[in-house]
Amino acid sequence: MQPRLIILLTAVASLAFSGRPAAAGTIYYQITDLGALPPSYPASQGLAISSNGQVAGVAYNASGTYQSQAFLYSGGAIKGLGALPGDVDSVVGGVNASGQVAGSSSVTSTSTPHAFLYSGGVLTPLGTFPGGVGSNASGINTSGQISGSASFNFEGSLEEHAFLYSGGVMKDLGTLTNGVNSEGAGINASGEVTGWSSTTGGEDHAFLYNGSVMKDLGTLPLGLESFGAAVNSIGQVTGYGLTSSNQANAFLYSGSSMQSLGTLPGDTFSYGTGINDSGQVVGYSGAGGEVVNHAFLYSNFTMTDLNSLISPSSGWVLEYAEGINNAGQITGYGIFDDQIVAYLLTPTPEPSTLVLAGLGCAGLFGYGRRRKLAATSFRSNERCKRSPK
Repeated sequence: MQPRLIILLTAVASLAFSGRPAAAGTIYYQITDLGALPPSYPASQGLAISSNGQVAGVAYNASGTYQSQAFLYSGGAIKGLGALPGDVDSVVGGVNASGQVAGSSSVTSTSTPHAFLYSGGVLTPLGTFPGGVGSNASGINTSGQISGSASFNFEGSLEEHAFLYSGGVMKDLGTLTNGVNSEGAGINASGEVTGWSSTTGGEDHAFLYNGSVMKDLGTLPLGLESFGAAVNSIGQVTGYGLTSSNQANAFLYSGSSMQSLGTLPGDTFSYGTGINDSGQVVGYSGAGGEVVNHAFLYSNFTMTDLNSLISPSSGWVLEYAEGINNAGQITGYGIFDDQIVAYLLTPTPEPSTLVLAGLGCAGLFGYGRRRKLAATSFRSNERCKRSPK
């Protein structure tokens, strides 16, 4: 399925945005509908974005089976990646500028996952730890290093540890002190990995692995648990932590402290899912129940609803933001034409600025996981999937 384009004239877009209060220099976004893989997989989710704007995600069938197929969106086209031999269902964890994709596949959406690397049109299994039966890849960097988690046999039972896969070798990252299980999530260009690990008291804490040591990132004030999702090149981490009232709040960990990012007005929870080297964080905020979540951008100490930064006539509701690159491009998924669809947001100067620059009526193109985030847990094999509304 080719992406659908919604074309707006600059003058129309200027009028559409003019009623919004916005600070000088506010960046708005063009939106690209990434499509899906019909007829079997009519819905889609954007889950990861590379430095050059390639997007990896999943297309899926929401009719009850929730079977999914990993995809790569590159050069204006969406391509299904299939699954490992013997498997049918596949998901993704990350993509790099070379178009390499890290993910996992399984026989069904609830069976044991098997981590893979997609490169040059070929899916290669990553294996697991000795005695283990499954693995899940959740991130990949520019060098092709992969983060994730894998199972192993410990005294007759299966446990799970975070891993760093590099040069064909899967390295066990262990756990925080006296922990039992850990899971790897995001990875940066230096091979630093974030995720979460159980601790002495049994609670899960976000960690940052720096190549030799797994550092406990702690929790939000008076909170019990935290979970790392993504890490940038300077070691800043985002994810979510539980507050003293046991609500999830997105956080930014920078230097030595974990800062709550709060929620959008009227909401009760938020999750951080992606971060770039400027410290911009994306994620989603919501109030639970039947209330639709809203994707957010946290930048310059402010959390902004991404729906306020696209044309209100676009027909989109952006529910989730999953990744952001250093160019400020964002991927995620939302509701369009009553379907869940993956999107790509590309920053553009606010329309009034374009008009003042002398563009007149030139065309402005506007393109039309929950505990422990959207990572696929080996134990729960959770899929961040939603039925169309």
